[in-house]
Amino acid sequence: MDEAEGRLEEMISSERMRGVCSLLLILIICTTLVSAERVLWSEPVIIASVPDDEVFIPGEMREIHIELANVGVDHDIQNPLIPTVRDVDPLVARGVIGNLDLGDIPVRVKTGSVLAGDLSAGEKDLVTFLIQADMDAAPGIYHLRLVLDYSYISSYEYFLLSQDVRLSFENKREVLLIPLRIDPVVRPEIISVMTENLVPGHTGRIDLTFRNIGYGEGRYAAADLSSLDPMIRYISGGVMLDSVVPGEEYTVSFRATVADDAPEAVIPSDFVLIYYDDGGKLLSTTPVQVGLELLKKPTFTVVSAPPVMKPGESRRIDVTFRNTGSTDAYMAKVRINAMDPFSAEVAGADLLNISPGEEGSATFLISLDKDATIRTYGLSAIIKYYDASGTLMMASPVLVEIRTVPEDPLVALVTNEVFIVSVIGLAVLLIYLVVFRRRDQEE
Repeated sequence: MDEAEGRLEEMISSERMRGVCSLLLILIICTTLVSAERVLWSEPVIIASVPDDEVFIPGEMREIHIELANVGVDHDIQNPLIPTVRDVDPLVARGVIGNLDLGDIPVRVKTGSVLAGDLSAGEKDLVTFLIQADMDAAPGIYHLRLVLDYSYISSYEYFLLSQDVRLSFENKREVLLIPLRIDPVVRPEIISVMTENLVPGHTGRIDLTFRNIGYGEGRYAAADLSSLDPMIRYISGGVMLDSVVPGEEYTVSFRATVADDAPEAVIPSDFVLIYYDDGGKLLSTTPVQVGLELLKKPTFTVVSAPPVMKPGESRRIDVTFRNTGSTDAYMAKVRINAMDPFSAEVAGADLLNISPGEEGSATFLISLDKDATIRTYGLSAIIKYYDASGTLMMASPVLVEIRTVPEDPLVALVTNEVFIVSVIGLAVLLIYLVVFRRRDQEE
């Protein structure tokens, strides 16, 4: 009896355990069917490249196009207990944003962040940045650091009863290296500019000395100087050079004609070198602006006081001329144009070399008619000189003023011919009277 009761209790206990386990299993299955989380084992992978080899020269600024490609592979394992949800693709890189981190390389980026958008597996897209190589960049291969930030679906939770899907995203950052090559170039630096005879109406000379501060060597180089200003016209704009070596100095000479009506000014001109590089490619340097000063040609003014003459007088007059221009006048000569009522016995004189601001004096022998009207006269003086190139030039006419004043009445009376004849006649008469009176008294 007791043994049977014991077996019955064991059977009841076993059935209870079996029921609890079944209930737990049912709960687990129901829970799984109501809500299940699936971890995705795939993620996007982006690579970057440039379609063409990017080659820059120092100072160059242009756009660089970088191709992005999503090469992610699906490694996900299907779980039969968790349904697969459409449109949940873990390989899609979402909201891709690109930035260039240049570090300490000699390149500057001119644009900010670039939005590439979503990129699915197998897709490609281009991002564009505006960059500029430094003017003093050394040649070599550099690497741009392309920083890509995006997100992707890392897992999702599926609700069976409501059929809702809750997505979980992961943020990802990738740093990709983009190669960029900077080639050596010729880069002229102006050391000095010497000008000669750049004055209106003249042909002048420009001697320009430059140094190649670039890293490249220019073969079969030609130097060129040009200007858009109509006040100057280059006669010989190109000067041939054998080669231009880094660190060396060179002097090139140009000739230019200045317009007759050119004012004193600084004319901007562009200096460039055209050359072949080591690879045989024809290149031109970045223009270097040169300021050429147009000077004022020699002009003269009279700085001495106007001489004074009286009608009928003939005398030497001294006139001082000052060079008010900006250039030298060499072997200058002056000639005065004596017009009625003047005449000149000595009308020319040498002024020799007169630098800007300096003076030269000339002496003329001038006569004034005795019946000249009393007033101030102006006589024209012409000055001829040689410029720095040895060309004989003529300056603008200069006005020499001469003041005339009337004679002193007493002097005029004494020098009058009638008065002189009258005095002589009176003297003769007095002598006659004195002589004959004495003779009469003696008789």
